[in-house]
Amino acid sequence: MPMQELLCDESSDVCIPSTSSQDTMNLSDLPELDHEHRLQRLAPKPAASRKRTSTSTEAGRDPKAMKLHHEAKEEPVCVSPPSNSSTSSSNAYSDQAENHDPEQLSNSESEAEERSFEENPEKEPTEDEEAEQQKNSLDFNPIFASYPKLLSARAEGQRSLPPMLNSNDLGEEEEVWSLMCRKDEMYTRVADYFGKHKELDKSMRFLLLDWVMELCEQERLHRETFYLVVDYIDRFLSVMEDVPTRHLQLAGATALLIATKLEEIYPPSIDKIANYTDGACHVSSIRLYEMLMVQRLEWNLVPITAIHWLSIYFQLLGTKHSLTEDPPADDAKNKDTPLTPPMARVPLAPRNSSNQCGIPRLSADRVGFCCSGEHHKNSCCIPNFLKGEFSRVAKILDVCMLDLDSVKFTHHSVLPAALLFCIYEPDSLISSVTGYTRAQLEEAIEFVEPIVQVCLESPAVHEDTKTTFPEIPDSDLHNIQLYDADIKVKIEKAAVVRRERQRKIVTATRRRRVLPGRN
Repeated sequence: MPMQELLCDESSDVCIPSTSSQDTMNLSDLPELDHEHRLQRLAPKPAASRKRTSTSTEAGRDPKAMKLHHEAKEEPVCVSPPSNSSTSSSNAYSDQAENHDPEQLSNSESEAEERSFEENPEKEPTEDEEAEQQKNSLDFNPIFASYPKLLSARAEGQRSLPPMLNSNDLGEEEEVWSLMCRKDEMYTRVADYFGKHKELDKSMRFLLLDWVMELCEQERLHRETFYLVVDYIDRFLSVMEDVPTRHLQLAGATALLIATKLEEIYPPSIDKIANYTDGACHVSSIRLYEMLMVQRLEWNLVPITAIHWLSIYFQLLGTKHSLTEDPPADDAKNKDTPLTPPMARVPLAPRNSSNQCGIPRLSADRVGFCCSGEHHKNSCCIPNFLKGEFSRVAKILDVCMLDLDSVKFTHHSVLPAALLFCIYEPDSLISSVTGYTRAQLEEAIEFVEPIVQVCLESPAVHEDTKTTFPEIPDSDLHNIQLYDADIKVKIEKAAVVRRERQRKIVTATRRRRVLPGRN
């Protein structure tokens, strides 16, 4: 059953922006997107020529061909035909130009420019005039004018600089880290944007993202592409109001189109994306919605996503070769072997914390991370981390992102950091890598822990990704987005664990009230 059948609604409402502005686009400014209108507009038409000189006026051609033909048709009407005298003079000029030396022509042109400048000297613009010109040049999108200032401002929740960060080829470590933290604050979503949409609920978000994840695996798209789609959808719904359910898959297809354009070398065509909707979304509708989405997102399309933060953390954790000048090449000797699930290992962390589910964590040193905390010798732009371990944690992050309550964590860097606190030890190392303390992420850790517990207790399915994706290079296999058909089951089990833990906390609190004299 296609996803649209689960979300379909015959309502004819349109999206209404959260703020009214004459310069703000909304769906009321675009042609209708209802089903009957699309069928009528996209009905098969007789074949028409796509040549620029064609005089056919049939409506079966694409918009570009129609525009080119329209311009070619109106040009003779707008421009009067030249007279014989003008024709002869132009021919004489061309003959004269051919007989002249090119240097003489260039000298004459420069002399003419000098005379023109002497007659009408240009005045140097004042500072106010320059500011006004700059303002006018940015009027089409005011966010562009304020973006450098916003990005250069110090982050409100500035985190401590990881001592192992090496960004010599990008700039000073403190400046680079500050820019990353600031960007994390700029690309945020509303904690509970579903209250702005009468027809939507959190379960519909899961259906949409589950469909996008499956599509990403079929098209061999990267993890970053999927997480860009998640960011676009969340931020788009955060700035819109009363989006009908029949537009939800259209928004997902549009977000996927934009993300693939930015991230993929060979993005799927818009026709292929439309075909994945099983007729629910047409190419013309996706193009119209793309204009709406990029404007409502104010063209802020390059966030540091959660999966990107996770890769940054793993890069900072490094490997045993992070302190060497020249790390070994990415060959069979340098590849980390898949680790056994932590539940099968000896518990390495205390369980007396009230906000833990008793999850035994892995020692970072035993896993193979660089635990010295020293400045890395190799640049952070050169991948040097445990790819197998990264893939295992990335699968858990996928479950976290599709959970219905994940939207309350508005910053992309929070959930990946909370995962590291739940899976690895010591806390001092994780804190130095992420810039967060365990106390700062207490709420996120409480949310992530049940998911980690369920994922680690679930039977591990070891898939040979090289056999599944033989055309993908070994160095890029860990970046391919995989689809997990059991995500919904894992989320439901995590919710049960979370409720059971909450019940135990309430019971313990009542006992302390009844017996205040006992510890």
